[in-house]
Amino acid sequence: MFPKQVDSLSNQLSSTRPCIPSMPTPDQSPRGSLPHDAQDPSVDKGRPGTPIEGKSSLPSDFFAHSSPPLPISPLSSFRAQDTPTTESRHHRRSISMDRDIRKKLQQMKMTSTDEPPQTIDTNKAKRANSMQKPLGRHKLSLNNFILEKTVGTGSFGRVHLAQGRTTGRFYAIKALRKQELVDKRQVEHANNERVILRSVDHPFVVKLWDTFQDDGHVFFVMDYVPGGELFRILRKNKSFSESAARFYAAEVLLAIDYLHRLDIAYRDIKPENILLDAQGHIKLADFGFSKKMTDITWTVCGTPDYLAPEIIRSQGYTKAVDWWSFGVLIYEMVMGQAPFQAENPVDKYQMILDCNITFLPNKMSDDLVDLLQHLLKVKPTERFGNLKNGVDDIKYHPWFKKIDFAKLAKGQIKPPYIPDVKHAGDSSCFQTYAEPPTTPYGSILGDNTDDDDDDRVDDTVPQNSTTDVDPFSGF
Repeated sequence: MFPKQVDSLSNQLSSTRPCIPSMPTPDQSPRGSLPHDAQDPSVDKGRPGTPIEGKSSLPSDFFAHSSPPLPISPLSSFRAQDTPTTESRHHRRSISMDRDIRKKLQQMKMTSTDEPPQTIDTNKAKRANSMQKPLGRHKLSLNNFILEKTVGTGSFGRVHLAQGRTTGRFYAIKALRKQELVDKRQVEHANNERVILRSVDHPFVVKLWDTFQDDGHVFFVMDYVPGGELFRILRKNKSFSESAARFYAAEVLLAIDYLHRLDIAYRDIKPENILLDAQGHIKLADFGFSKKMTDITWTVCGTPDYLAPEIIRSQGYTKAVDWWSFGVLIYEMVMGQAPFQAENPVDKYQMILDCNITFLPNKMSDDLVDLLQHLLKVKPTERFGNLKNGVDDIKYHPWFKKIDFAKLAKGQIKPPYIPDVKHAGDSSCFQTYAEPPTTPYGSILGDNTDDDDDDRVDDTVPQNSTTDVDPFSGF
């Protein structure tokens, strides 16, 4: 366990997560990275990352005529575009590359010399109730809520803390601008999040209550998770003990395993997308890059620090990319930084392809090093979570031997950190944003006659009055 506040470290906090394509200042290592000094006697050069045969390489002119891909996820990393009034922090942005960028990646021919294309069984039985969860008798609208304040902003809109007028319950309402989604070709990602969140129900996954739209925005009504981001706690403490990291990793493991059983790839694991509830348990949030898949997919998306090698190679990948990102998450929680550090995306992608990782023996146990070496495998066919025993290779690894997963799934294990949440609508765990002078939302499309908490009815009622050609008709 670690204290709620670490006074000795509080004065060392820094905004060390530059947004792509921003570069670090001369006096600041990238994202507060620990130096990989060849002369440092504490570096264990006898425990390197898994060696790779036939290393792939980036061409010298990669991105020479264009900047790194702009992060255009509508649903990921609601970072501060408006200048926050307190606690300025930088998040890593997720990326979703357009066709031109994908063509460049395909031209790089970054393929392993001895690995065949991945395939998985496409004859799996369809899960019952997948994508069929009813949400309400009538559509909601903003008239059902009182917007309290902004708790997040991003390229496509805002996240509001809101209170239901009828029940007094608190929600997080994410508002995304339609025109921006269309212009950036992100409508499919917004629809994927809506469809997937409607299909899932897990204690470690954020709950979607409903979606609706007005003439200029689409809205996601979700449970408000008052404990804030795991990222905030990690940056405050610089790093976690292995015990704390193991707890959070175990809850993320159960969430990812649940999603994979529904054939859902999450594709954006990182501390910024892990929220803490009032008791300190995690809620996996931000499903903008998630996708229902039973075979390979090709979209280049995610957060650069966490991209699996097969995504960078752009030759098709499976849900196994989540287990690579899971390994990166564990490494970052324990070390305080992601394992691949570079001042520009090109070098970072090359480091990921080479998978040269240095471990500090005073920071990691032998069991943890062994687990990471099995998760951070360049070849997905050799990666834990993607082998014959599936997720059991991870759950029954010696590093997790202290975790009772049955009790953990029931919330019966005390978290290492309990957020200081005074009431259900407390927003003190989120940074403060300047509020717009007026509500920026237009006329409402939808029925506002229903209670905001009614979850008992048929979803065959028409969702809205839009036509089939409306890309937002599902909202």
